Amino acid sequence: MVRATAEKNGYNVAVIEAMIDKDRGLSLTNVLDGQTNVVTIARVNEILTLTNTEARRSTASRRRSCSLPHGGHPGGAAAAVGV
Repeated sequence: MVRATAEKNGYNVAVIEAMIDKDRGLSLTNVLDGQTNVVTIARVNEILTLTNTEARRSTASRRRSCSLPHGGHPGGAAAAVGV
């Protein structure tokens, strides 16, 4: 049910799952100028948490076309996850 709601509302399912399932973890991968960068946002056995400020900031970033498949975001983890 949470997955369907996230998809329906345009949220990244991997992010939502990392917020409710500690076995998921969340890493972002970005390829920039031929160099691959991986940023771990939440390790396995950790729940992803965002403050209300981080969530608002990341929602604004998402509206500026930030998305998980494109990886790391200079605004930090919350800006990268697009929730």
